[in-house]
Amino acid sequence: MLQSLLTNAWGWVLILLFFNGAIVVHELGHFLAAKWRGLKVERFSIFGLGPKIFGWRGKDGVEYCFCWIPFGAFVALPQLADMKSVEGDSEDAAKLPPISYADKMIVAFAGPFFNLVLATVIAIAVWLAGTPSSKALEGTQIGYVLPMLDTDINTTITGPAHKAGLQAGDTILQIDGEPVDDWTDVSMLIATGSGRDAHGNPKAELTIQRGEETQTIEVFPAMTVFNEGSGRDLRRIGIEPAMTIRLGMLFPNSPGERAGLLVDDQLLAADGVPLYSISQLNDYLNAQSHESVTLNILRDGQPMQVVVQPETVARTKPLVKIYREGQNENGFDIMPMYAPDATGDPASPDTPATLAVFLVSEEGEFADKVKSGEVLTAVNGEKVASLSELLAALKQAGPNPQLSFVNGQDGSVLSTSDLKAELIEPLTRTMIGFAPKSDFTIIHPTPGTQFIDAATMIGRVLGSLASPSSDIGFKDLNGAVGIGRLVHRFSSPDVFETKWDGFRAALAFAVILNVNLALLNLLPIPVLDGGHMTLATIARLRGRPLPRAMIEAATGVFVILLFGLMAYITLYDSLDWIGDEEAKARRQLMQHYSLSLEFKGDK
Repeated sequence: MLQSLLTNAWGWVLILLFFNGAIVVHELGHFLAAKWRGLKVERFSIFGLGPKIFGWRGKDGVEYCFCWIPFGAFVALPQLADMKSVEGDSEDAAKLPPISYADKMIVAFAGPFFNLVLATVIAIAVWLAGTPSSKALEGTQIGYVLPMLDTDINTTITGPAHKAGLQAGDTILQIDGEPVDDWTDVSMLIATGSGRDAHGNPKAELTIQRGEETQTIEVFPAMTVFNEGSGRDLRRIGIEPAMTIRLGMLFPNSPGERAGLLVDDQLLAADGVPLYSISQLNDYLNAQSHESVTLNILRDGQPMQVVVQPETVARTKPLVKIYREGQNENGFDIMPMYAPDATGDPASPDTPATLAVFLVSEEGEFADKVKSGEVLTAVNGEKVASLSELLAALKQAGPNPQLSFVNGQDGSVLSTSDLKAELIEPLTRTMIGFAPKSDFTIIHPTPGTQFIDAATMIGRVLGSLASPSSDIGFKDLNGAVGIGRLVHRFSSPDVFETKWDGFRAALAFAVILNVNLALLNLLPIPVLDGGHMTLATIARLRGRPLPRAMIEAATGVFVILLFGLMAYITLYDSLDWIGDEEAKARRQLMQHYSLSLEFKGDK
């Protein structure tokens, strides 16, 4: 699980530069302001928290150091706040001269101010250099309404948007009365919404434009698990953004190639039905089966029509499901694995292959007896080399078959009774045979837009946390681990084709990170900068200092609460990490299940 992090040096550069860098700049603001106002600066940890690894005493009397916990930075300012519980041993503040109200406010505010200054500089860089985006995400038009929605890995329901009557082509204007500017707004407002019906079910009101008509539609979002490891879930209604369907490539001998479609053709409609997404087109083609389809296209700016005869092709391999009679949900699947030079139809159970265990139900007697990846070699000692041979052997084996497996150099035998075997035919799809062109684009948002978007995002999240009607809780926040992994993803070639694109995306995220860090630190909570400013203001208004014991007690309590919250969030971040790795393994397994598309045509 750590391999991708440890082997990607560029990812670590991004984490240190943008994530930890934001914290160092924040603390640098406190440090410089404290030096300017003449405060006692005892220690400046340039990197890390906790006990120091090494350090040195500067000519200014400040101890500069690096600490063991590889995250963050801090400045020890005993006159501003007693933070021994966080920063370790420090000089007794009672022995130091008191500082003025102005000193406290300036030094406390300097940290968030430096983050805002850094965010401004980075935002200008993003404005000039641009940041990667998708054209589909820049609008609010619906491209596809999911008929069914997966709420977790085992549960599928009718899509809430489909049930409410939303349609491809609808443009979302408002959600719960709040205007939306792009698809990020749409997703965020649905996820953080707090609307509920009379029975307490999640509810959202979408104001849409359909043709010339504007209407408001009630939709009841479903809670869907987006990470199986942590169980984190959010509200979704089952919609996808509209996209321009432009041909990026045509598969050899595909229906589209035979019909005369060309790369860069834009698909506008199928049999007069306007097209808004690939998913919508796929549904239409599958519903039409083998009937010809008339496509309205745009080629070099000129509208024209092309008649295509779609072809139904297998997109997965056949499987054999083995289970005990009456327990077909608690069995395991056998999948053919073909050699690179294999001949024969890969969608046929008769084609010779190595028979591998594909998926094993998590429940039932086979969960601990059979492992994914094992190879089934024989039934009652007789070798089997295709799914058809396996089915025939199990049929002839009688009530107590013995299945032989090989896993690397080790072998095992499964002896059981009342086994049943069922052939699962390949999944098919009716297709034209093209891959869409990427809608990747570079946008240049102004610094003002970036600041407003970042502040709006944090405002929505905090509002949802405070609302008892929302489904957002502290477990849904990202801490150091989650943010670090997110920044690291900007270095992944699976996400961005070039390091430059990833760097520009990291820049845009750094604006959000610094604005959020500034605003969160200004919350009036002891330990945070806003808490120091609030306590100083209360003391100023009452005309005398607050009791030291009260301040220390409040600080101690909130230190415990803060670290408890950080530990809680880090737990879920770590579970997310585990869930992502498991999902990655499932995707890799599914790649073995998928077939390379081959169009037969008239050959």
